[in-house]
Amino acid sequence: CGGGFFTVELAKLVGSSGKVIAVDFQPEMLELTRRFASRKKVADRITVHHCDQDDIMLTGQTADVVIAMHIVHETPDPERFLRQVSELVHPGGYLLVSEPKGHAEKESFVIIRNRCEQYGLTVLEEKTTPRGWSIVLQRPG
Repeated sequence: CGGGFFTVELAKLVGSSGKVIAVDFQPEMLELTRRFASRKKVADRITVHHCDQDDIMLTGQTADVVIAMHIVHETPDPERFLRQVSELVHPGGYLLVSEPKGHAEKESFVIIRNRCEQYGLTVLEEKTTPRGWSIVLQRPG
């Protein structure tokens, strides 16, 4: 979840009946997210979840939308991470993965896409920008 920017914006989008789960392995990032969400008056829509660096620890849960923003290159086991986030995507749901240039290479992003497809997701859109690579995938259903 980093400092909570995307988390707070998503909480605004889901409205008062929606829920956002912010996941990070750094407690200080979760605390920043809590404070930011409180200032923006959306804290009631956000659950912060502390995970291990190598385990998301959300087994059995699903989400309509999962966002992995600039994180795959930070994980000690990217394949395990991608399997776990792919399993979180509810049938009919979406996964957005974005990686920045300078931390990830095009070849590694191709591997990310291929792994997500192996885990049952379908590519809907893929973009390359001057800042990096992004892909939107969907779990059929």
